[in-house]
Amino acid sequence: IEAVDDVTVGYEGDIPEAEIDLLKGSIPRAIHFHVKRYNVNDLPMADEGIGHWLQRCWDEKENRLKE
Repeated sequence: IEAVDDVTVGYEGDIPEAEIDLLKGSIPRAIHFHVKRYNVNDLPMADEGIGHWLQRCWDEKENRLKE
């Protein structure tokens, strides 16, 4: 593995939870994607370090989705 791709998907409006919802017309007004690539050589190697890195990524995603 050379890289880790972090993808965040945000929906505006209705979020279909099953295929039947789509058939009933329950679709989002917009879908937003944010993609960020991390080279594995730039990531922490220790378990504790990668845990902190993952938490920061999660926090960034949550903040991005709130916007």
